[in-house]
Amino acid sequence: MTPRQAISSAWADLLSDGPLSLGYDVATTESGVSNPSAINVMQRDGRVAISRLVITWKTREPAVARQVIRCIFDDIEARGKKPRRLVIDASSEKYYAADIQTEFRKRCPVELVSGNQKMEFRGESLDAKSLLGNMYCSALEDGLLLLPAGAFIELDHRLVKREAGRFVTDLGPGGEHGDSFDAGKLAYWGLQAGGSTQAQAMEVGGSGANSSLKNRPGLIGPIGGGRSLNRHSGPRLNS
Repeated sequence: MTPRQAISSAWADLLSDGPLSLGYDVATTESGVSNPSAINVMQRDGRVAISRLVITWKTREPAVARQVIRCIFDDIEARGKKPRRLVIDASSEKYYAADIQTEFRKRCPVELVSGNQKMEFRGESLDAKSLLGNMYCSALEDGLLLLPAGAFIELDHRLVKREAGRFVTDLGPGGEHGDSFDAGKLAYWGLQAGGSTQAQAMEVGGSGANSSLKNRPGLIGPIGGGRSLNRHSGPRLNS
């Protein structure tokens, strides 16, 4: 099955007039097990951010991953829209992430984010992994971020936990490693007005070091719940 056969272009019928962003978590290897890649297409609708499409897949062929991204861009552009940003996790696969940035920057701005890079937020210096994770969790808890009702999304998100104020992730039976969580936080970051230079512009509270999620054992929020606002999840691809 090709990416185009697996990803029905009908998902883009859910798109409305709000700004769009894409988050791309690149596959890595954890404890000798290959993790899936994941993409989240997120759109702002008023104060609410909605994940319009969430896809995870495993492949050994970089060409397949590129085709997945192309299909998504083709569907968005066919509706006369352009994402405001594609945000890619460049923590491990830096050269690959830079290569994807070069290929797709003609279709929208592309930002590379490494988990350990420092970002300034409300007078504090936080690593990107903590900052983006806190923002994403706070939006979920506040009901300002809606996810599709797919069971694999809920399972994958609940692999993410907080320990000593930092995010850690369990390994799922199929190599899942919070991949859709990471794609979601990247997409959410892509919707913020000023990006890394204006993190202070965030609307959602509780994202700093004193977040209410700080001591919680696992992620909570309206996963698969909340208001039903055009939720849709894509298939899981394997090749």
